[in-house]
Amino acid sequence: MLDIKIKTVPEASVRAEQSGDWWYDQKRQGRITVSVVGDTFCTESELAIAIHELVEAFLCRRDGVTEQEVVDFDTLYESERKQGRHHKDEEPGDDPRSPYRLQHAAAIHVERAVCLALDLMWKEHELALSATAGARPKRESLGPHLPGLAPGHPLGSSPEDQPCNH
Repeated sequence: MLDIKIKTVPEASVRAEQSGDWWYDQKRQGRITVSVVGDTFCTESELAIAIHELVEAFLCRRDGVTEQEVVDFDTLYESERKQGRHHKDEEPGDDPRSPYRLQHAAAIHVERAVCLALDLMWKEHELALSATAGARPKRESLGPHLPGLAPGHPLGSSPEDQPCNH
């Protein structure tokens, strides 16, 4: 049975330097937070991020990637970022070493589909993300296609000035 709570919180209330976070509490209930800075996010962006986190958390749990593995990798990645090894626009989930790389990529594709359904341009969504302190504004996937998506599928890679599915 799914038991998940999703909440938008001020940026100072999240444990990660990202726009969204997920974890499971002691009761094994899912918790998702979306970090916002003032009024920089529209509710459509908040929803897209929340759904990204929901999909990523669900897939990680299903696939045996633990929350601790995700936190440990993100912590390592952020320490490497401070050493100049990663660009500010890069996300830990996109790194080839990431234990949740495939789950993150699938969540990005779903996030793009949510943007499309909500008539939210991907470029606008990225701008909202970049306004969040510490957030990674470039939300890319592993490549143009997830396993199982045909070449040219509308949820593949897209230029930033197109709706989030193209």
